[in-house]
Amino acid sequence: MSKYFISVVASCFLLALLSAAPASAQPATLERAVIPFDFIVRGKTLPAGTYSIRRINDSSEALVIQSQNLRSRVAFETEPLEARLPPSRSEMVFHRYGNTYFLREIRTGGEAEGRELATSRAERDLQRETAKNNVAEPETVAVALY
Repeated sequence: MSKYFISVVASCFLLALLSAAPASAQPATLERAVIPFDFIVRGKTLPAGTYSIRRINDSSEALVIQSQNLRSRVAFETEPLEARLPPSRSEMVFHRYGNTYFLREIRTGGEAEGRELATSRAERDLQRETAKNNVAEPETVAVALY
């Protein structure tokens, strides 16, 4: 009898919790981009294609990037990044090392504060290799968001 009672109470609690969530809790899509190259986010390589970026919740620190065909999806944390000048358009910024691209920033047009991803271990390794071989700094590549 006590197992049944606990199960009923837990079910009621879960139902109450889910029904209390407002309909606006679904985060809206922030932006879309057509990315013409494979790129890396949090150690996962995503293929070239059309992607949407949105907040995971009301907090702007946690974002998710998802391919239009729903086959690729990565959630990631960001940190605030102050721009010297607010960009005129929204964009995603990548660091390029040869044919390897790392997502580094997301900037919103007209806003002074953007979002920055932490440098991954793979990118740090490439930075060290680049410095050791006296190769130029990584190229910065921006892709417009719409």
